Amino acid sequence: MISKNNNIILSDLSMEQLELFLKRVNVTPLKFRKSLDLPEYISFGNEIEINGIDFNTAEIIVGLFNDVHDLYDKDRFNLHEEETAAAEIVTPILTNQPWDWVHLAEMFATLKDTGATIAGNTSSHLHIGTHRINTPQKLSLLLKTLVVFEPIIFKFGYGITNEPRDFLTAKENFSIFSPMMTPKRVRNFTDALDSYNYNSQGIMRSKFIDFLAPDLRFRPVFNFKDFDFSKLHYGITMENPQDDDHFEVRCFNGTLQPEIVQNNINLITHIMIAVIEGRIDEEYVLAEYEKYKKKRYNFDVFCAILHDTAKIDQYNRLLDGYNKVKIDKALKLADMIFTNELDKIYFLKQYLKLFDVDNEIVCGIAKKKKL
Repeated sequence: MISKNNNIILSDLSMEQLELFLKRVNVTPLKFRKSLDLPEYISFGNEIEINGIDFNTAEIIVGLFNDVHDLYDKDRFNLHEEETAAAEIVTPILTNQPWDWVHLAEMFATLKDTGATIAGNTSSHLHIGTHRINTPQKLSLLLKTLVVFEPIIFKFGYGITNEPRDFLTAKENFSIFSPMMTPKRVRNFTDALDSYNYNSQGIMRSKFIDFLAPDLRFRPVFNFKDFDFSKLHYGITMENPQDDDHFEVRCFNGTLQPEIVQNNINLITHIMIAVIEGRIDEEYVLAEYEKYKKKRYNFDVFCAILHDTAKIDQYNRLLDGYNKVKIDKALKLADMIFTNELDKIYFLKQYLKLFDVDNEIVCGIAKKKKL
C-alpha cells in the first residue's frame, strides 16, 4: 500500500533500492484520482484535440455538457476548428475540486463513447493559472526550472508512448520537432528579467506566456531578435496580478485518457507550486541553466529544416537525445516538487513508461543512476 503522506527521497536511494522502487512503479496502475495534492489557488484548463468525429458531433457533445451543468457561469466547455485535427475542445477553468475532476473525466468518456480518436497529429495543451507567480524573480526561476528540466518534461509529455507524436518528427516537406524552449530564446528572456528594472513597465504587461511550443511554425515564442521589450506580447502580468493570468504548455501528445491528462496537470502545477513555496533548489537550477546556455545548438537554423536533408538528420539526432532516459535529473525533479510518494510514483511511471514492462528494462533504468 502507498500512503499519501509518505515521501521517499529518490535521490538518496542506492541503485539496488531504486531498482526495487521502480519495480513497484511498474506494477502500480496509473489511476484517475478524485483530487490531487494541490493548493486552493491552483487553476488549470485543458485543450483536447480530437479526430474520429465531425465538428457538428463535437458541437453537440459540448452543448450537452454546457446545458446540463451550469456550474461555470461564463467559463464553459467550448469548441473550435483546428488545423491539425477535426476539432479542439477547451475546458472551463478548473480547480482541484472533486466535481471538476468528475466533469473532466465525463467529457473524455463521452468523447470515446461517441467515436472520438487521437492520432499522430493531435496534441493536448494545458493552461495553468499563474497569479501567484507575482514577482519577476519567481517568473525567472520558473522559466529556468522549466528549461533545465525540459528533456524530462518533454519525454513525460509523450504519455504512454516512448515517442513524440508523428506530427513532430523532422521529415522533409513535413512538420518539425522543436524542443520546448531553445537556449538562445530563453537566455534572452531570462537574462532580460535578471537585469530588468522591476519598477519599470513594459515587459510584464501582457496576460499570459505561451511556451513549450513543440512546432516552430506555431508561435515561435522567445524569438527576441530585434525585439522591443516595451511591446512584449508574451509575459505574465506582475503589477496587479489577475486570476486569469496563465501560461500554456503545448508539448503533450494527444490523449483521451483522463488519468494521463491529470498526471500532466499534476507535474506542471507542482513545478509552479515548488517555485511559489520556495522548494526549488535554486543553486542547482542556476548551475544547470548556465550549462544549458553554453550548448551550441543553433536552433534558428532549423527553421530551414524542411528544405535541407542534412539538417533533418542533425535535428533527428537531437530528438534522439531528448528520448533518452535521464534518471538522475528525473529523480532530482521529483524530489524538489513532489511531497508524497504516490505523486512520485505516477510521475516516474509516465516519464519512464513503466506500464508493466519487462523487469530487465526496469533493471537497466536503475543501473543508469550515478553512484
